[in-house]
Amino acid sequence: MIKCLVIDDEPLALQQLLHHTWRRYLTAFTLVAQCHGAVEAREIIDMERVDAIFVDINMPDINGMDFVKQLSAPPIVVFTTAYSGMPWTAAGGCRGLSAQALRARRLQTRRHEGEETLRT
Repeated sequence: MIKCLVIDDEPLALQQLLHHTWRRYLTAFTLVAQCHGAVEAREIIDMERVDAIFVDINMPDINGMDFVKQLSAPPIVVFTTAYSGMPWTAAGGCRGLSAQALRARRLQTRRHEGEETLRT
């Protein structure tokens, strides 16, 4: 199982990700915790191994991309956002990031790719 952390400051966005997308497409993932901000998430990451994080791009305490840049050994990262007009190319500042918008139906394929990455 892939141990995941979900970070989003919007309760409705967290609920939608966890109850709709998660149950339908991400059945091989185990939820370690759900956090409402980067400070809380950092505490979890420091205490427990996390294989992947789903992090909102636009959060009040720190931008999701800046949060990921601060991690010395970031896990697999999936950026989430409710804004359709977000500049995906802005993600270029993160090491090894493929700036690509994913739709829920493509998460299943990405999940298998992530599992393969973790095995190697």
